Amino acid sequence: MDKLDLFEKVEDYLRNRLPPEAHRAFEAEMAQNPELAEEVALHRTLMDATGEKDVMDLRELMERAYAQQFAGKGLEKTDLGSSGGAVSPASGMTVSYRRIYQWAAAASVLLVAAAGIWWATKENPAAPVASTPEPVINDTSTVPLPGQKPGIAGTSEAETAAPRPTQPDPQRRYMAMANDYYRSPEFSNIRKGEGVNTDSLPPLERAKRAFTDHRYQQVVLLLQQPDPAVLQQATYLRGHAFFNLKNYGAAARDFRTLMEQESMEADDATWYLLLSTLAQKGAKDSSFQMQLKKIMDDDGHPFHAKAKELNAALQ
Repeated sequence: MDKLDLFEKVEDYLRNRLPPEAHRAFEAEMAQNPELAEEVALHRTLMDATGEKDVMDLRELMERAYAQQFAGKGLEKTDLGSSGGAVSPASGMTVSYRRIYQWAAAASVLLVAAAGIWWATKENPAAPVASTPEPVINDTSTVPLPGQKPGIAGTSEAETAAPRPTQPDPQRRYMAMANDYYRSPEFSNIRKGEGVNTDSLPPLERAKRAFTDHRYQQVVLLLQQPDPAVLQQATYLRGHAFFNLKNYGAAARDFRTLMEQESMEADDATWYLLLSTLAQKGAKDSSFQMQLKKIMDDDGHPFHAKAKELNAALQ
């Protein structure tokens, strides 16, 4: 199966267009092929990031450009390959879906690269270039007026005062506080030793090992569709992986699910939902304030003291 056929099959899988038997076979193949599972995860992320309307707009834009490029050349659908195509309304031409996937893949690479540059610039802004100050002519023949500094005629105290320091970004502070109060889960039942065949272990056990090794992206890939028998444990671990990947929205979603289900991890999930909300939305968010109050009002909550400590630090 070439790359473009794989893209089409992945999209059919994510949009539930595969027959039931093919759907189950594809999931079994993902469980045995980490590279395929990673490909599906990337495709899912791009679909979530762009949305159906954006994909259709991109397809229409590419079809229009393709039609303009080859207008008047008399191309027919059969000239574009056997993989099927889409007819351009403007010219009656057909654009190969394979060509659309090629262009879309190139556009996705540029999109990811641009997003990475933007994020790096946002996290580490370049230092401003120092400008060379113009020389100040000290006119000693000019007598300073009241309120002026001696030696610099026409300059008042207010104009020569040191610039006020810029205020730090409050959201950066909230993210730092959330990470300060965060503690990773520990697993004491992991089998160790060189003779252990990790490929034969269930996905949850492999995910625990990956989490211990700080391979959080691998944890998310392994627990995309966890076994219903260990669903709550898998959701809890995946939430922690998302938190460490700084995907606080996804972490909050998993922790909220556990809290609403009143699972065994519900108390812990309530605390980590609070930290995820703090990192994502800040301390002034109404949902964060409600979550904090709920824990502080519950004297029996295992994180009651920590919640009061966090509340004091936010004041």
